Amino acid sequence: FLDRTDGWQLSIAEKARDIQHSGFAVLHIILSYFEAVAKYHDGFVQHGQSEYYFKQGVQLVFPPIAQIPAHVRDAILSDLYRGARCGLYHAGMTAAHIGLGAIGPGDIRYEPNTRRLIIDPYNLTKTLRAHLDGYGQRLRDSANADLRNKFEARFDYDGAQIQGIQWQNPNQS
Repeated sequence: FLDRTDGWQLSIAEKARDIQHSGFAVLHIILSYFEAVAKYHDGFVQHGQSEYYFKQGVQLVFPPIAQIPAHVRDAILSDLYRGARCGLYHAGMTAAHIGLGAIGPGDIRYEPNTRRLIIDPYNLTKTLRAHLDGYGQRLRDSANADLRNKFEARFDYDGAQIQGIQWQNPNQS
């Protein structure tokens, strides 16, 4: 999981920084991190609940979001999920009030008066790589038995789902 997530997604997203106008492609690549890491963190071994786990993942990566008033936090999480994640995955674009840009320090800026969400996909990529590194360190610590057991449950679940895919070529008898 750690190698796949970094090697197939986050490191590729980081390298894409050198490609002009790559921000939305980078965002498209990295937004899956939140849901995935939360499902592994919780040991979730079912299908679905994408919105719930996406939002949980954002809160795992950005613990200070818990200090934001609930109505603002809920708006940010909903906009990230519906306007950014679902917009990119299902329509190939974000909602109109979600933009990309260099915002100085930080990864995401929310303007409550306009409900505008600005994301720096390149800074966010670095943050996610750092989070993944820390998560990997916690998993390697044998003292974190519960975290390790939950991770293993999800890892095994994902592996069984992939192995369970069968396809028969209709052109072969």
